[in-house]
Amino acid sequence: MHSSTRSRTAVSTTAMAAAVALVSAGCMTGLVPSAGAAELETFSACDALLGRLHQVGREHVRETPSAGAEGLDYLPLPEPDVRAYAPPRDAEPAATAAEPEATASGTNVQEAGVDEDDVVEAGPGRLLVLEDSVLRYVDVSGGKPVLRGSTAFDFSALSLLAEGDHVLVIGADTSAATSWVVAAAVDVSDPDALQSAEAVRIEGSLTAARAHDGVARIVVDSQPAIGSDTYGRDQRSRLRAGGGRSAVDASTLEDWLPDVEGAPAPACDRVMVPREYAGLGMLTIMSLDMSGAGVLDTTSLLTGGESVYASETALYVATPSGRSTALHAFGIAGREAATYLASGDVDGRVEDRWSMSEFGGVLRVVATDTGPRRGGVRTETTSLHTLRRDGDRLVQAGRIDGIGRDEEVKAVRFAGDTGYVVTFKRTDPLWVLDLRDAEHPEIAGELHVPGFSSYLHPLDDRTLVGVGQEADPTTGRPLGLKVSTYDVSDPAHPTETSTWAAGPGTTSPAEEDAHAFLWWQPTGTVAVPVHSTGTVVEPTADIERPAADIAPMPVAERDRPETVVLRADGGALTATGRLTCPARSRHTTTGRSAVVGDLLLNVCGGGVSGYRLGDLTPAGSASWS
Repeated sequence: MHSSTRSRTAVSTTAMAAAVALVSAGCMTGLVPSAGAAELETFSACDALLGRLHQVGREHVRETPSAGAEGLDYLPLPEPDVRAYAPPRDAEPAATAAEPEATASGTNVQEAGVDEDDVVEAGPGRLLVLEDSVLRYVDVSGGKPVLRGSTAFDFSALSLLAEGDHVLVIGADTSAATSWVVAAAVDVSDPDALQSAEAVRIEGSLTAARAHDGVARIVVDSQPAIGSDTYGRDQRSRLRAGGGRSAVDASTLEDWLPDVEGAPAPACDRVMVPREYAGLGMLTIMSLDMSGAGVLDTTSLLTGGESVYASETALYVATPSGRSTALHAFGIAGREAATYLASGDVDGRVEDRWSMSEFGGVLRVVATDTGPRRGGVRTETTSLHTLRRDGDRLVQAGRIDGIGRDEEVKAVRFAGDTGYVVTFKRTDPLWVLDLRDAEHPEIAGELHVPGFSSYLHPLDDRTLVGVGQEADPTTGRPLGLKVSTYDVSDPAHPTETSTWAAGPGTTSPAEEDAHAFLWWQPTGTVAVPVHSTGTVVEPTADIERPAADIAPMPVAERDRPETVVLRADGGALTATGRLTCPARSRHTTTGRSAVVGDLLLNVCGGGVSGYRLGDLTPAGSASWS
């Protein structure tokens, strides 16, 4: 595919670029359609595929491009029909889920057993750290961190997945006109001599990377290079008169499919097109054997892939389309081939992966519908949808409306058959949702407190931790970081049991990135990184909060990134200590903590420091700065 300036009118993309697939010989884990699937079309001939792409493109771009349009100039999407809803009867009871026993803290993930890519990965006796495009092996088997081997990459290495001695490093190369996602397998069996395989490069943007049961699933988003007025990688001009329908008619398969270097490109019979329009982006799903023994072919779907959620058995792609969101489900159980299962949609926009969860064969989705302006004000309604598979359709089973009307959704978390939603305008309503009956879900209770939580983490079936911001109860302006515990043992009457506030002008990376939050259940340890924004807003009124035995951060130390260590015991937070980093550290991994054995490891300032979990006494450090 040749480089181009891509239109963002109808399909959202990121600025990164595509991913990679490594699979063992004979282990065919590529995406394949299920027999008789009606929601996605497949094509045995390339001419038929190209003809269908031309048809979809002509139906959804302007006859002639608007002034200034360089890529495809999309037509506006129509408003969706509002469908009537009547719940079916005879609901099936939800299944229960067993949580695996933890050995090391690993990566903080959405679903137990489904790994997510991050910059730090903890395992037995070791810590892998990816910083400044260098992968480092930190040995902690001797009771203190010791830096062993490392390997550097010639691309911007951004995250890693690890299983045993097999590591997949994923990054981006934006040095040329075309952006790429680059991935390389690394063998870390010899800690002093890390062995990196030749990298694979794929054009597009990395949407998600997950790993389960020895197989990684990589989701890549790319845009068609149609209507380009720039030069391609071969330096031959492909000037065209804008991105209207004439450019669609002149397009080739090369323009629609992502380029791949070092792995097979998507074959025509591996490209699927939804029967209902879901955007003109190309989503590529690849399965990787984490042993890194071979390269798998790739398969693509004509859709935008803004959010991806994965359970142990299924992967869901959410694609916004006007005022609704299309959902596509793929089976990924065990080491079998990923298979297309079903498609459906919900009214409203699905904010992110946390807004989706599968439990007991039911997909639960939180979506916010932004309605038309009335009297100059645009209304918003947040709803909870439950969906079951009915053949190749995801069919709505139940629904809850009226969650935080005209309030912004700040956080969503599901725990078994309970859902938690935080909405915010000036105070933080924490909504507790009873999802035991998928056909008749209901709001069990709500709690209004000052501020809001951006991240929610269940500690057990009684206690929930929220990481977010205190806020002025009059204006709603954020005031500084707070960590709160909630007693949710009685869903009808949730209560805030304790709160620690870091003070004015503070934030935490954990508010936006769950990987920065650490919960170690065996010792009840919570670790949260704290940063200073340099902006202090004083409240217009006093804020009442439950007392916690933790002093706020001293003003003099707010220019130093630090990690606050708390202990959660019976729903109460108590202070354990602060782990301070060098002032104004330039290192990107500041704000990661992990537990290996009896050590709490804090990554910051270009190194790793170890502390005994019992009393946080220092246990050595390893530096590479």
